[in-house]
Amino acid sequence: MNLIHEHWDRFGPEVVEWAIGIAWRESNCRPDVASPTGCYSIFQMALPLHKGIYAAAGYPDWYAARYDARASVAAAALLYASSGSSPWRL
Repeated sequence: MNLIHEHWDRFGPEVVEWAIGIAWRESNCRPDVASPTGCYSIFQMALPLHKGIYAAAGYPDWYAARYDARASVAAAALLYASSGSSPWRL
């Protein structure tokens, strides 16, 4: 949860709570989770679709970072900043 607060607090407390809920829904907050559709880590980012977001977050090798909790949380925060909640809607 500290990682989520570190990268998401700038969006406000309601968004932080939403992000924590998404992390639990997507992976039970586990960075070692992968879906059969190619989504990885805490926020189940679709890779390599979001490799540019990972690079912008400071992780140019998305494949190496795909199970990195810090990379997932940072990239997800950037994705939220550019796209809002739409990437995580069901």
